[in-house]
Amino acid sequence: KRESLVDLIYFLKRCLAGGNSSATTISVRNTGVKATGTVTCASIADSDTVTINGVAFTAQDASPGANEFLQTGSDTADAAALAAAINASTTAGIVGIVTATSAAAVVTVSAAVPGKIGNAITLASSNGTRAAVSAARLAGGSESAFTFSV
Repeated sequence: KRESLVDLIYFLKRCLAGGNSSATTISVRNTGVKATGTVTCASIADSDTVTINGVAFTAQDASPGANEFLQTGSDTADAAALAAAINASTTAGIVGIVTATSAAAVVTVSAAVPGKIGNAITLASSNGTRAAVSAARLAGGSESAFTFSV
């Protein structure tokens, strides 16, 4: 078992320099944690916004378009619609940066990649009562630690 990426590099160099062409399986595990934040829907109103990484998602009572979500009066349905709008967004700053899930009235926004960089993603609401955010930024992201075995 190897403990660092440097050890892996030296191991591979030795194998190649020694003419070892036998197949070797290397398993790598990323133990980093993705930053997350939540939005709790409580009677979302038409035109309420949730802003993620500078991109606004706006509640609409009919025919939502890009970066908009249908506000129905059901907190669970509104949360599901917001999560779907986030995941469907093709806007820079969202696509490949965050993903979203919903459970009951809560939307969990997660950084797309593990690490502290996700802690810099901003999260805001135009109405902190109807769309309460957990904090001004996603939190809990930690650096990746790679372990591998050969």
